[in-house]
Amino acid sequence: MAAAEGVVLAAVDIGTNTLKFTVARCFPDGRVETIDERNDAVRIGAGIEQTGRIDPERLDRAVTTLKGFEAIGREHDARRFVGVATEALRVASNGRDLLDRIAKETAWEIRIIPGEEEARLTFLGLRDYLHDGGRATIVDIGGGSLEVIAATAGKVETAFSIPIGSGRVADRWFHADPPGADALRQAEDDARDFLRERAPILDGRGGTLLLSGGNGQFIEGLREHYRIAERLGIDTIARLLAILANEPADAVAAALAIQYERAVVLPAGVAIALAVAKAMEPVRVEAVPSGIRTGLLRDLIAREGMPGSP
Repeated sequence: MAAAEGVVLAAVDIGTNTLKFTVARCFPDGRVETIDERNDAVRIGAGIEQTGRIDPERLDRAVTTLKGFEAIGREHDARRFVGVATEALRVASNGRDLLDRIAKETAWEIRIIPGEEEARLTFLGLRDYLHDGGRATIVDIGGGSLEVIAATAGKVETAFSIPIGSGRVADRWFHADPPGADALRQAEDDARDFLRERAPILDGRGGTLLLSGGNGQFIEGLREHYRIAERLGIDTIARLLAILANEPADAVAAALAIQYERAVVLPAGVAIALAVAKAMEPVRVEAVPSGIRTGLLRDLIAREGMPGSP
């Protein structure tokens, strides 16, 4: 295959809540054309705050999921299988055990990346969503960490990661399904205090808030499902949070066609999004896809040319 025709590569993001997989045709100019995407809410980070370890059953499930993703990639003739692991493996005492098993049992090349690299790859994957020369802030609310990329006129001012996410917040405050208004108030307060201390750049920043990844997409999906307003905004997110206080996770899962385990922690993601929006007071709020896998593939092409091409 000539480089101009692209090469098929597979990428995976091993997140605290979800393992996300993409197989895509990649081109020298940075274009990434998705062929297939899958995800599995393994929640490898469940309970890490209490135990410091990945539960053995979730570790096994992660390996099984990656084998399944690899099989799909091979069906599409993927020539390379690359991936990154984020907050859960950064902090888990047995994170290396998972990496060793992946290396031994699969073709995946996985590396644990620091939060700053996670933010950089996210921006690289989402650069096409910065449509104008104004101020934009990409916020990716993961299960164990939150990535912030502040940009003006398409140029990054700062990019960083802080250790707060929907899985961590849910594990800390949710003790029932549905979680109830008190738990969500505590979750939002927790996020607000954390942001004030660790992400002061958000205070009064204004501009456009781009909610990236699963939480952003699910928030937009809930807005459409419950027919709240015509676009996202602080009031819209607040109304969604009030609904989720009393909405069972199985109903949320059915509404969004997602796994139950993912729906359980989603209200915490909405609480964090509301805390971010209140801090920023943005002019506009948009939901955009996850950027890290596209960023990973673009970065690979930039560093190695066209890996796996003849």
